[in-house]
Amino acid sequence: MTLYALLGLSALFAAASWFIPYEWSPDPAARFKIAATQVKRDRDYYWITVHLKKSGQADHDLMKPVRLIPGLLDEIEPADVTFAGSPETGTNEIWVKFWIHRDRTFGPLFLKINDGRLNVKTSEAMPAIGDAMMRTFTSPRW
Repeated sequence: MTLYALLGLSALFAAASWFIPYEWSPDPAARFKIAATQVKRDRDYYWITVHLKKSGQADHDLMKPVRLIPGLLDEIEPADVTFAGSPETGTNEIWVKFWIHRDRTFGPLFLKINDGRLNVKTSEAMPAIGDAMMRTFTSPRW
């Protein structure tokens, strides 16, 4: 009986984390919302991949650069950008990948996209991630 209760509780937690949005009130000027963030440690660096989904009717403006902003420091250009969509619907999803040194990950991380700003990470320190290990986050509280 206890095993079934634990399995039910685990399934409920998994379902809740699947349906709860990354951020409750994303900036509408960004035109996209964060679906998840994947972080992979590579010695003293991190690969941070932000998965974005379209949140309105307006498409992504390719003339406006996407940048990661570590706290109050300068902006970081993406190492890679992948778009998904069709000619009929435009760009529905974007994956933006950044290469960032661990010294620049202390404090919040923001994503500047279109005319908006999204919260990637709101905590001060990076979570414990082993070298060559990867974690996926579904909220900015990491």
